[in-house]
Amino acid sequence: MKNFLVVVSTFFMFSNVCADFSKIPLLESFTNVNCPYCARHNEMLFKWEQANKGQFAIVSYHILSFGDDPMYDFNKSMNNIRAQHSRDFFSRQSIPWLIFHNELTGSVDTTKLNQALATETAKKVPVKITPTISIDYGIADINVEIFSSEAMSGVRLQVLIIQDMIEYNTSPGSNGEKTFHYVARFALPSMNGENLTLNANETIHRNFTQELTSIVEPNKSFYVVAFLEKTNSEFVQAGISETVVAIKESTVANLQVSPNPTSNSVTVSFDLEAAGHITVTLNNILGQELFEIYSGFTDAGTFTKTFSIETLPKGVYYLRIVHNGNVTVEKVVRK
Repeated sequence: MKNFLVVVSTFFMFSNVCADFSKIPLLESFTNVNCPYCARHNEMLFKWEQANKGQFAIVSYHILSFGDDPMYDFNKSMNNIRAQHSRDFFSRQSIPWLIFHNELTGSVDTTKLNQALATETAKKVPVKITPTISIDYGIADINVEIFSSEAMSGVRLQVLIIQDMIEYNTSPGSNGEKTFHYVARFALPSMNGENLTLNANETIHRNFTQELTSIVEPNKSFYVVAFLEKTNSEFVQAGISETVVAIKESTVANLQVSPNPTSNSVTVSFDLEAAGHITVTLNNILGQELFEIYSGFTDAGTFTKTFSIETLPKGVYYLRIVHNGNVTVEKVVRK
């Protein structure tokens, strides 16, 4: 009887400590809007991702190669750090390139990707990562829950806010691409990540807040990818949040900003469906307010205001309109 109790006790302890979770692989893509080979590469990657959606985490970094790229410019530090990390560990210099389950490939080979995906998703790991994201009035709240059934040290947590899709009316580069998918926007707290020590059967939480003002537009979607890697760059596990829509609708109609681009004065005009408090500000690409254009109570009807950006450096800025708690964002270009 005594031996039986020892066996049963040991069985339950072993089952708990050695709990396994399905592995969620991570695919990282590196691209640029001027890269002549990237357009076809990204198109093929998107088709393959759609055919295997939800089975792995995917992130696209835009790096400074072949010329300027607005998605690189938005967060240079994040893109530079991850690109350099990849060069250091995988000795890759030219784009496009993919890193999947710690292996490097220069192009989309669907046969190899299918084989790698099947191999990696069949594996079990002792870690589960569960990220969540909610967005209110342009502010994202992120929670990352990490559970490990085994003690682990020398691991680093990376948390990324991903914009599901970015569309341009005209191509921002020379390769003709207008639509970009799974674009990395923010790394929390930075792309250097956070070094962790995980105790067996312990759950830890990490919470972050990030302003998305400069990139929040109606019906734009965001999600979070969180992953653990060892300090030698060996991948451990990833987690993917649900995709959320930042703003579902706007109370501002017939928004016009003209002239745009401009080198001096800008006139903003729009119709308000209802009376209420309105705040109009101009922000930089990081979402930081540069100056307030108007703040006060306004009746329903047409709102018009002219302001100057003559003293600002050339570049992209964002007009942020808050009306009764609803946020509308419009891009303004200083030429």
